[in-house]
Amino acid sequence: MYAFLTLLNNLYMDGADFVDLHGEIDADGTQDNVTVSVPLNYMSEDNQREASGPPPPNIEEEEDTPLTEEVIKKLINNA
Repeated sequence: MYAFLTLLNNLYMDGADFVDLHGEIDADGTQDNVTVSVPLNYMSEDNQREASGPPPPNIEEEEDTPLTEEVIKKLINNA
């Protein structure tokens, strides 16, 4: 029980405003399993921006245009 409360506390401290709890009972009925998930929209606004990272680079190319050294460098730097 202590580990579960510690997990919930850590999620809260990391910016989770809400969590989803999913419970299961094994086939024998002897073991309860709880899964905790935190969708991105459950995080505080500051942490949503941090977790989503920067927007992907906008590299517009025509289909038949060969890759240039500049385009490859942009792709590597934004990976």
